Amino acid sequence: MRISIEYLRISDDDLKNMCLIEIEMLLQENGQSLTEFKSLPRPNAADVPTFTNKLIVYELNYNKDELEKTYTDMLQMLTDEQRCVHDKIMESVGFDDGGLFFLYGYGGTGQTFIWKTLSAAVRSKGLIVLNATSNGITSLLLPG
Repeated sequence: MRISIEYLRISDDDLKNMCLIEIEMLLQENGQSLTEFKSLPRPNAADVPTFTNKLIVYELNYNKDELEKTYTDMLQMLTDEQRCVHDKIMESVGFDDGGLFFLYGYGGTGQTFIWKTLSAAVRSKGLIVLNATSNGITSLLLPG
């Protein structure tokens, strides 16, 4: 299931207003306000668009029970080397370390399988996974 780009569109006026609101909030955290800057426009809090972030809704809409089973099945199929990569990344996820992981290897060595396994593991916990690839074929093989 792909999300239509229409869900991501926001009018220029709404975007400008939302940015001004964010700027105002940042300024207020530091004891200032946009009112101190006479040449800048003011946000209109009444015009804040109400919408939900469709990407977040989509990412949180996976069947966690199904993913847990998929993860368990895939985990058993990992090679020792893949399991080492899996364990290192899942350790980082478990400790909420954050991080960026770059997985590389020759074609057919299982990078896509590892990312599918990791994605199932993380999504089964109700967390969000954003996979990025440099290969168009791989991007079609990864869920979400």
